[in-house]
Amino acid sequence: MIADFSGCSGWHDGVFIRSYRPKTRLLLSGGAIELDIVSRLAIASGFELSAANTDTPFSAGLDSIDRDTAVAILHHDLDREIQILKAALDARPFYLGALGSQRTHARRSEALRRLGYTDADISRIKAPIGIFPKARDSASLALSVLAEIALARSVDGGLR
Repeated sequence: MIADFSGCSGWHDGVFIRSYRPKTRLLLSGGAIELDIVSRLAIASGFELSAANTDTPFSAGLDSIDRDTAVAILHHDLDREIQILKAALDARPFYLGALGSQRTHARRSEALRRLGYTDADISRIKAPIGIFPKARDSASLALSVLAEIALARSVDGGLR
């Protein structure tokens, strides 16, 4: 029987186990400007990146969401983000965030409830996204989002 050490290195039953976590995978979807800047900063930060813009939805990637994946949605259009939200809520990535105001998130939440998602499911979505409240320019948004993802990954190994 192989034990699950959940990414924890250390002594287990007299044996030292060294765990290696894969790179943080980021599935990113959004508008051109936000997508470009967040993508460039994510790559420079060592993230493994899959990105799709508003004109070209994901052709692959949604089926590979796991506990080493962060999903960030940078749309201003609920219709474009629902497919991604559904895949992420069903797959349980360590981070799920979406751009938009509290009013936008209320509309998003209502749409997800109509699809059968519970308040507990919806509460896993970090919205508004990022650690800086109301980041107005794309560079600040990129820093804010990636800092929040890095923090989520470091807290309890990113497992929630």
